[in-house]
Amino acid sequence: MRAGHSLFKLQLEAAFSLIEIVLALGIISFALVGILGLFPVAIDAATNSQRETQAALIARSIFGDLKSQTGAIRYLVVGPIQNWTFSGEDSRTRIAVNLGQNKSHYLAYDNQNARPLTDSSDSESSYTNGRSDAGYMAKISVSDTIADPTTTLPADMVQVQVTVSCPAVAKESARKSYVFASWFQKK
Repeated sequence: MRAGHSLFKLQLEAAFSLIEIVLALGIISFALVGILGLFPVAIDAATNSQRETQAALIARSIFGDLKSQTGAIRYLVVGPIQNWTFSGEDSRTRIAVNLGQNKSHYLAYDNQNARPLTDSSDSESSYTNGRSDAGYMAKISVSDTIADPTTTLPADMVQVQVTVSCPAVAKESARKSYVFASWFQKK
């Protein structure tokens, strides 16, 4: 009998008490609440990073199209080109940007690949009020002046500012905007 009694006593000494288990669970719960609180912050940061990257890709595409051409009138390709001869202006496939004229152009881009929508030539109203089938909206502004009054552009240069904002479904005032600028020769 003595051997069985010492075995039971040994098992009791090796086990955790209920108070120790409750304290351990409390510490783990407190740590998990802190860790779970970081998830929304991390998801928000990842979303913002993705949007900023897409906006930069859109602006880079626009600037690339404009820089790859010469002359005062340059074209932004906004859809699949049906007629490679460009014998007629097809507003569904390209938009003319006149670097000699202070004007804004508006484009809509999809949410997945940052590609222009085939009917992406939009109006200022569509840009301001939002568009439900687009992920991003872009405003391409040509100006022969710079907002900074101490800086002047040479006579043959213009500033092209691309403002990319998202989500496109929201009104302009509720969207997050990313602004990019570059300078071009008019000719």
